[in-house]
Amino acid sequence: MTEDYNIDNDRASARIDFMSHVGIIAQKSITDDQSAIIAQGDTFQERLHWLKTLEKEFDAIGVGLDWSTLDSDEYHRPSRHNAPSAFLDTLLINPTKADNILEIINAYFNPIQRFMSDDDSTRFDSYLLKHLVEANLNLVKHYTDPTFGNINNNYVSNGDVKGAMLLLGFKIPFDDLKQINWSFNTSVNDWLNMQNDIAYLRSNI
Repeated sequence: MTEDYNIDNDRASARIDFMSHVGIIAQKSITDDQSAIIAQGDTFQERLHWLKTLEKEFDAIGVGLDWSTLDSDEYHRPSRHNAPSAFLDTLLINPTKADNILEIINAYFNPIQRFMSDDDSTRFDSYLLKHLVEANLNLVKHYTDPTFGNINNNYVSNGDVKGAMLLLGFKIPFDDLKQINWSFNTSVNDWLNMQNDIAYLRSNI
């Protein structure tokens, strides 16, 4: 179940409008009536550069920051657990873990042309994906390393999976920028396959 958060939607919307106006976030049409966020760049490295360029902006969304402080000494970085820029920290601190997150997502998910229905997108979002990737990391470690005792050692943040999905070329509904948890252009079957594999691994511990 997703967590409840208090979000200042008016201020978040104002920041998103500002970002869109100055063109620092790319919008591409995915359906006739819905626009999407997609990382700029044809390669992983180009998309990584794009994410690094927008690091502060992504940090600021939904946390009530004053845009005027972003480039001043008064700016204080908020908690990045829910920002896609959190994945940049993981790349620096634990590149092996970052690679594993990318590999797991890449193994289970393929982008599709449309976003899921509203009902499905609230069930299958970044908050669930964080837990699925986390479980996969811990279970694989449990099976491959006999000395690995605690199967809950590999923490993965909401921001980790958001950043990873952007870098792998997945799209996010533009309106999701106002939310803590994001949905993606993925199929329900991909989510169910991942959940079923994790359930099978757990049943054999």
